Amino acid sequence: MKRVIYFAGPLFTQAERIWNRKLTETILKKSSAIEIFLPQEETKKAITENGVDFKKIQEICLKGIDVCDHVLAILDGSDSDSGTCFECGYGYALGKKIVGVRTDIRTGEDQGLNAMLNQSCNSVIRYSADNDSETDIEVLAEKIIKELE
Repeated sequence: MKRVIYFAGPLFTQAERIWNRKLTETILKKSSAIEIFLPQEETKKAITENGVDFKKIQEICLKGIDVCDHVLAILDGSDSDSGTCFECGYGYALGKKIVGVRTDIRTGEDQGLNAMLNQSCNSVIRYSADNDSETDIEVLAEKIIKELE
């Protein structure tokens, strides 16, 4: 039986959506035991020519977390995305395993993560790629798969 992973992360810029999709595709290529719930894809039906149905987006995402086995959270930025933080907290309250990923090279005394968020994660993968090669995202995908086992 496949494990369902909820992919929590920022998805508001083209770069974020492309990276989320690329990481998802790489993980799925490397593991046939994983299925990924990617909110940017799952919520498309809530966006129409009439506008965005934010209530429907929330319902779709909450249901995705309800049925998932684990939450994969992208925790980049000087302050992690607020929606991602909510998704982590909701998953944590449900007893889901939370795997954080931080590729951001910016750090502070808290290693770039708020204490509540850091302590809610079962593990945090800190991965700073040396360059922008395909190999880097594949190495990161392998680290994620290992943490999700």
